[in-house]
Amino acid sequence: MLNIIYKNKRSLSERQITNIEASKIVGLYKSDELPLKFNISTENNFLKAEVLDQSSFPLDRISKNEFEYFAAGIKLEFNASEKTMLLKQRGQTYKFTKE
Repeated sequence: MLNIIYKNKRSLSERQITNIEASKIVGLYKSDELPLKFNISTENNFLKAEVLDQSSFPLDRISKNEFEYFAAGIKLEFNASEKTMLLKQRGQTYKFTKE
C-alpha cells in the first residue's frame, strides 16, 4: 500500500541491503556543518537512521549508495571508502563523517 502511495516501483529486494553492504556503512555520523549526529543501523535488511535523541526512521534504497526517507524528503548518499555520508534535503547538502 505504501509503495502505491509513494509511487515506489522498486521491488522489495531492490530496496533492501545485504549484511555485507550494511557493515560498511552502519555507525555514527557527525557533521561540522550541523549540530546533529546520525546513527545508521539495520533492521530486517533495511537501513534505518536515527538523529540522536529523536525517533528513528526507515531508509529505502534508491541506488547502490543512496537511500531516502520519502516522507521527509531526505536522501542520504554514502561513500564507504571515505567513511562519509551526504544528507540532502530541501536543496541543501551537508557532509557527515563516520566516527
